[in-house]
Amino acid sequence: MWWTNDIESINWEVANAKIAQLDEHGTSPDALSFKSMYTNSGEKIRMDNERVKDIGDRAR
Repeated sequence: MWWTNDIESINWEVANAKIAQLDEHGTSPDALSFKSMYTNSGEKIRMDNERVKDIGDRAR
């Protein structure tokens, strides 16, 4: 995943570059994953797994 304000800029070339970046350098504010997330301003954050589970349980 990556943050963008310009949805028009998303294409296969950009996506492949982000995947290569993740593969070569790991997660960063420019290319992130659900395991290691960052805000759109680059601050590292942690997913609240209990909240996600609660939301999933309520959605059933």
